[in-house]
Amino acid sequence: MTDAHGLFYLDTLLATIQERLAIVDSVSYSRPLSASTASVEMVRLVVFELSGVRYALDIRFVREVGRRTGLTHVPGLPQWVLGVMNLHGEIISVVDLAKFLSLDPSPASMLIIAQTGAQRIGLMVHAVEQIQRVPVEQIISPPFKVDTQLVNYLRGAVEQNGQWIRLLDAEHLLLNPHMQQFS
Repeated sequence: MTDAHGLFYLDTLLATIQERLAIVDSVSYSRPLSASTASVEMVRLVVFELSGVRYALDIRFVREVGRRTGLTHVPGLPQWVLGVMNLHGEIISVVDLAKFLSLDPSPASMLIIAQTGAQRIGLMVHAVEQIQRVPVEQIISPPFKVDTQLVNYLRGAVEQNGQWIRLLDAEHLLLNPHMQQFS
């Protein structure tokens, strides 16, 4: 399920998970699921950590997840651009997401390859925690103060076990002019 760089092929991983879910779905339950449960629209999120805070991206915009490898530094770029890497024959920029969002620095060891349209960028984060399914109606406007630099990139928030996960808007993040100039 990984390539030479140690990156996970997200499509293969999701297919395996889907197979396992199909097996679980075939098991009969002692009581039927309610009609309202079956019609709830769900979104899958890749949850990760930046500067001690939990964030997420909609999985539709995540192509791969893995460890940082084969990064080439390019002089003269902003501090938040870590360099470039060869990913399956394509050269992509790699960004320290915490620095880009003006968050407190934190060690970044995990790489999320994110894509919207033709824009593909590597996002370095501290840790990738999980893939989580969340009902769309649970994504709300943040009930907490949002720093000015995050306002344009935040799609909403979802509460989990008493903690807030900040859902980033992948399209606004990847298609903003600052990111596009380094793709």
